[in-house]
Amino acid sequence: MFNLTIQGQIFILVPVIIAFIVLMINYRKITKSKKSYLNLFAWVLRLCVVIMTIFILADPYLHFTRTKEKLPGASLFIDTSSSMAYNTSDLSEHVSQRVDELIDWIRDRSDHLSLFEFNSSVNPIQQVEDIQYEHSLTDFSEIPSAVNSVGSKINFIITDGIATAGPDPSSIKLRANQTMHVIAAENKASWKDISIEKMDYPVTVIQGDTVTITTIIRVQTIEDIRTDLQVHDQSGKILSTLPVIAEAGDGISEITFKVAVHQNQIPELISITPVDGEENILNNKYSIHLNVLSESEHILLVTGALSPNTSLIKEILNSVPRSDVGHFFRIGGPTWNQPVNTFLTEQPKLIVLDNFPVLNEDRNLFDRLIRSAGENGIPIIFFEGANSGLLTSTLVSQLSKIRVEPVRIISPLSISITDFGERYFDRLHADNLSPTSTIHQWKTDQLHTDLLVYTDGSAAISKVELPFTFFGVFIPELSKLNFKLGQTNSPDLLRDGLKNIFLSSIYSGSDLITSQMDKLSYDLGEIVNVKGIYNDDYVSKPDRMNFQIQTETGEVVQEIPAVFDVDSQEFKGNFFVNKSGSMQVTTKSVWDNGNEFTSTPLEFVVQDVVVEDRDLQMNRNSLLELSLNNRGEFFTLDDLEKVYNSLEFVPEKNIESYRLSTISTHKWWWVIIILLSVEWIIRKRIGLL
Repeated sequence: MFNLTIQGQIFILVPVIIAFIVLMINYRKITKSKKSYLNLFAWVLRLCVVIMTIFILADPYLHFTRTKEKLPGASLFIDTSSSMAYNTSDLSEHVSQRVDELIDWIRDRSDHLSLFEFNSSVNPIQQVEDIQYEHSLTDFSEIPSAVNSVGSKINFIITDGIATAGPDPSSIKLRANQTMHVIAAENKASWKDISIEKMDYPVTVIQGDTVTITTIIRVQTIEDIRTDLQVHDQSGKILSTLPVIAEAGDGISEITFKVAVHQNQIPELISITPVDGEENILNNKYSIHLNVLSESEHILLVTGALSPNTSLIKEILNSVPRSDVGHFFRIGGPTWNQPVNTFLTEQPKLIVLDNFPVLNEDRNLFDRLIRSAGENGIPIIFFEGANSGLLTSTLVSQLSKIRVEPVRIISPLSISITDFGERYFDRLHADNLSPTSTIHQWKTDQLHTDLLVYTDGSAAISKVELPFTFFGVFIPELSKLNFKLGQTNSPDLLRDGLKNIFLSSIYSGSDLITSQMDKLSYDLGEIVNVKGIYNDDYVSKPDRMNFQIQTETGEVVQEIPAVFDVDSQEFKGNFFVNKSGSMQVTTKSVWDNGNEFTSTPLEFVVQDVVVEDRDLQMNRNSLLELSLNNRGEFFTLDDLEKVYNSLEFVPEKNIESYRLSTISTHKWWWVIIILLSVEWIIRKRIGLL
């Protein structure tokens, strides 16, 4: 199409043209009188300048368009994960032959074909013969950006739709002018698979409780099936059996059941009996981990001489959840409220010595308690009482390795909270601790950790690690100090601090903070979800938490921060496993006051089985959505004739446009100047100037 418009003023342009013609005729007569080729050349230069000047004054606008047809560009994405090896194994010819045939067909109908393979990432390739279907992950998320990078309008994808990383293929959306045709790979052999997808159960339970466990089961089968779900304890004994009935198809079932937890019958494994024809049975088992607490925590309280401190100590002990306080106290002389030979009939979780030992006859009882604590790792908390004397200070000093001296000047001393003591006591209200009198000066060294200290530098409460944990509370007027606190704005400062000491002595990190995983057996390349759960009966919410993943040799593989989920009140995180073998995860919790807890390692196993091979059935529904959402068609790799017969590549029409106007002629002025300059030189040469 051609369109020319003269935009200049005609009434000005015509006279100018006539004038230029007259001038050129006269100029030719002048140059003719000089017999030289330079004369003719000068006239030609002037003629060119005149023509160009007239052209500019005419101000033309030229618009020329031309339509060309061009074949569209295309891209082909090939899934090279290991599951494709299974889903192409039943083809009548090798998959590379099928793909080559498709490539030739596309190239005959497109201007350019871009080839890509994708697994954990998308990569360009030159030929399909070098493709190996062995990758352990499939991630579809990078495909849209790859399409945009080459600008292809028609796109094909060969895949089984099994996504083991990133989003489901159905979520992929291309631009409005781009299409995606799906060529699905599917092994059409009969298929049966039952897998335990998820388990929901409480982490911490008490012996004798009945635990409710919810199991999410996925059933993929071409016929109705019936099998059993079994609950096993740590020895492999079957604790419970439930029927599993599923109809043909691909569906999710939820089974909820209850199991009683006893000392020697703790559920550890949930399994589903494989059905006839089920090839993949690795996903039929699911390990669970329960943190089982005893029905009550036995605490032994031994009082050598009753005092006001005794009732305060016992009251705080009774406030500890699930505490069972066995109180032995001296009535007078050698007489006790209970036979002293029954001290250790039931092994305690904590031994509290209140104003004990005070008499010589207490030495043997004291030695028995210390020996039992050392053999069984039982923490001891010693409370110095008003009857504390030489025997008391000697025995406790020898045990705790704390140097002790009698108080030379008896006067009340102020108490302060140390940095470590802030983990137990509220330091913001430390000023409310009124001065109190002491009996002995307990001098600690670098082996000890002081929680509270007196102004003379001696310890008020100190901790030391022996073959067991030992706390020394050297505040003889404990109840009096607590009474004075009751008149302040922090009446529970001492009670709460002592309760925290009791809790930290009774409960280990695994009782307070526990790790929980979806299961305890994973495949290579699988995502592991971890939860950190704190027991709010015994501890406040941690300010920070992270998960550390280690090999069985202690090598740290990963360390990931946990994110607190407000709805579930749990800390959560996830990571990929890319190394097989026995692994373990520990949860480290940190509070702003400096307190820290590290959970008992939770062991799990990474099987030397690629996650791609756990679920080999083609994801038909997602692939149908993928093609539908991107204006494409759905085909199968074993019937490419349908592709060839139903798809047509429509050539794209490209319109080429050319424009010329005075706006685009500004560069001609330089040509005019150059021509005039050359003409001036020639005229001077031939003597016309």
